[in-house]
Amino acid sequence: MSRKNILATILLALVLSLARINPEPVSPLGPFSSDVAKANEDVSPPGQVVDGFYERNWLIWEELVPPEWKPEKIFEDLKINDMADNDPRVDQALDEFLKRWNAAPVNQKINNRPIKIPGFVVPLDFEKTEIEEFLLVPYFGACIHVPPPPPNQIIYVKAKKPVKGLTAMEVVWVYGKIRIEKYDFEQTNAGYSIAADRVEIYQVSQ
Repeated sequence: MSRKNILATILLALVLSLARINPEPVSPLGPFSSDVAKANEDVSPPGQVVDGFYERNWLIWEELVPPEWKPEKIFEDLKINDMADNDPRVDQALDEFLKRWNAAPVNQKINNRPIKIPGFVVPLDFEKTEIEEFLLVPYFGACIHVPPPPPNQIIYVKAKKPVKGLTAMEVVWVYGKIRIEKYDFEQTNAGYSIAADRVEIYQVSQ
């Protein structure tokens, strides 16, 4: 794969992670999973408290991104479309793109907010049958089959109790207080963390 095509693949990951295909999604996961199409039916009425959390106080993934951050502008600034695959400037553009991508800003307004958020599980240790630590990502395949999302679309989760039976790309609800904390991993970076009070397999109303 050419360096220019690598950039195009990263941009595709950006589109998947931040696209607002449906401006009023029926699911907290937006358009990325047909398995959660009835998410609005699964929550309690406003004001009802469950384990100290308002069930409607879920966090939409787009809220993790500051509204002023326009990542597609990085691609435009570097003028990638004007370069041929063998253009020597492509390598420099790729390095600059990744530098800006990995420096994606977080949303300070959600720091320390008690929330529930749905997402896909990326285990940090694929050998364990009980998981205490994992990455939560907004779409299927993130951090596994495609270039990782920016750090403001990755949450490092540490459960207070080990969770049995979680597999890669399992859809879960995570309950806890979200914090702005950067974590560096071998293949990716997380811009947020949650010390999870509860992790539940996502259930859809029948």
